[in-house]
Amino acid sequence: MKQRISRLFEFSINAFINHPLITLAVTFTMATIVILWHLEHLANEQIQTTALDNAQSYSQALTEFRTLYTSEVVVIAQTHGIKVSHDYRTKADAIPLPATLSMLLGNRLGGKQGGIKSRLYSKYPFPWREISGGLSDAFAKSAWQYLQNNPNQPYYRFEEVDGRASLRYASADLMRPSCINCHNSHPDSPKNDWRVGDVRGVLEVVIPIETHMLLTNSMLRQSFILISSILVCCLICITLALRKLRLRQLETNDYAVAIVETNKKLEAEITTRKQAETELRRLSLVDPLTELSNRRYFDEVFKREWKRAVRHQKSLAIIMIDIDHFKLYNDHYGHQAGDQCLRLVAKALNALTMRETDSIARYGGEEFVVILPGTDKVGALKVAETMREGIENLHIHHEFSPTNDSVTISAGVASVLPSVKASHFDLLKEADQAMYQAKQAGRNCVKVKDGSVILLEPGNHKSK
Repeated sequence: MKQRISRLFEFSINAFINHPLITLAVTFTMATIVILWHLEHLANEQIQTTALDNAQSYSQALTEFRTLYTSEVVVIAQTHGIKVSHDYRTKADAIPLPATLSMLLGNRLGGKQGGIKSRLYSKYPFPWREISGGLSDAFAKSAWQYLQNNPNQPYYRFEEVDGRASLRYASADLMRPSCINCHNSHPDSPKNDWRVGDVRGVLEVVIPIETHMLLTNSMLRQSFILISSILVCCLICITLALRKLRLRQLETNDYAVAIVETNKKLEAEITTRKQAETELRRLSLVDPLTELSNRRYFDEVFKREWKRAVRHQKSLAIIMIDIDHFKLYNDHYGHQAGDQCLRLVAKALNALTMRETDSIARYGGEEFVVILPGTDKVGALKVAETMREGIENLHIHHEFSPTNDSVTISAGVASVLPSVKASHFDLLKEADQAMYQAKQAGRNCVKVKDGSVILLEPGNHKSK
């Protein structure tokens, strides 16, 4: 199979090289045929969908009218002694049956809406409707059989009706409580054991679609002419371009060499630009002072790890870290010393981030944040406490700190098993709140939002 594909590909390449115009012409022709076939398919689907929607709306309108006429006219008329009959025209003081009037209305409206027809028929028609109201053809019989088992689903076909392409759409006419007594007690009723909800008949709506199909075919012909004209123009332009290129190639053999050299230069330039873009990308994600990841990189990683945790249903933990009394350190030792302090703390925190999957970033100012995928609250507390101890063990002298003789940190821990309904911002907010609770608890400690706290063994107070 692979050899056949390889041979076909090689044959195509050779054909294009030896006969480019013929190959392009065949390709364009095939593309035109595929495009027109696809457009015709889409157009037919749209016509059928529109016809089904119209048929459904038309059937529902007739059904609603029939129901409304029965409840608001027939019932009231009968209480006043007015007769309701199919042959109301021959009787004085009579009005038409609901089925009779709804069919008259349907045919009247259909005549004004492109030849739409409607018909109500049954396996058990009244004697005066045996010819027009019975199962007169194969579609009617199939519709009756289908709707008996599926009264809530329509039955339809696309076929020719009176020599025109049409949609035949049938829906179930269910026995209503207001009609059951008449049907069961009428002396001419062919069936007298009706129950409410039985399928007593079929309401069929016929919607012609031939006009739409002719319009579609006309549009497709115009599209074919337009596309063919464009393709011919393209082939002419390509022919002229190829001829010009061949003339230039015959004039000098240096043309091919120039192209190769140009391509090499372009490739080298592209490579250089990609390297520069990669370096710029790296620099845009790195904090220049601490050489840790910056806030922007943290936001990207945090969103990615949150989605991964939701997908694999694993815990995700966040540690928010703040250097205690850093402003006092900066004010008394100077900004250069403050920058050096930030670098030392960042280097120590980065070294204490054990796993490759863990991430640490400078969040802003003297704040840092650590992402711990697959870590619960207990594990995150251990990592945070290790970091707290590691910073204190640096023994960066801070005589102006009310908490300790050396630089310390306060850390807030939050861990959660994410869900699609939750937001990663809630986890970050919880860690931030825990960090501020650690500050309020005396600093140089690790705290979670529920009140858990880890203190230094000898206490958090500055030695005197």
